[in-house]
Amino acid sequence: MVKSPTSQKLANEEDIFVHSSHRSVRELPTEAILFPLLKKFESELQNRGMLPDTSQSDFFPIWFLAETERNVALWRLGLSLSYAEDFEFWISVEMLIEKRLMKLTSPDRENPFHGGFSKDLRFEDHLSQSEEEYIFQFRTLYTELATDFHALSVATSIAARELGEEELPLLLLPLPLQRVTL
Repeated sequence: MVKSPTSQKLANEEDIFVHSSHRSVRELPTEAILFPLLKKFESELQNRGMLPDTSQSDFFPIWFLAETERNVALWRLGLSLSYAEDFEFWISVEMLIEKRLMKLTSPDRENPFHGGFSKDLRFEDHLSQSEEEYIFQFRTLYTELATDFHALSVATSIAARELGEEELPLLLLPLPLQRVTL
């Protein structure tokens, strides 16, 4: 297995701050899936009319929330987005949904990145309600297939390694910041 330059650099660090690091896909929670699979799944549900098209709404799709978590993880590692390809990002969809629902139910009104940019709290509450409905609809559809998506993600990851692709550090998102050793 070939290690990427970033993987080698991080392996030389004694301790780093990162969301969560795992050495094997077998250590990951059974509901975690590869990041690209989440985006494809949600987009396909929208294309088939099983979920509303978020491009016409005032909130972001679930995959965008995962992408934001990925970007924050890279930032916490002191890396730019250009290093995203040097990691294998896994998403705990349930934890991502729980984190978002918590932010919607306990908003920080001082945070300009919450919901819309309106100061009209009734408008923001409407946004929260429509986003919550979307999230619950997505969760229902996702839950039915979560085990299959995890198995597909594990198989994809193992096959990539067996085909000689670089061995990339696995990062599970989102989790609170904690000290780990890679």
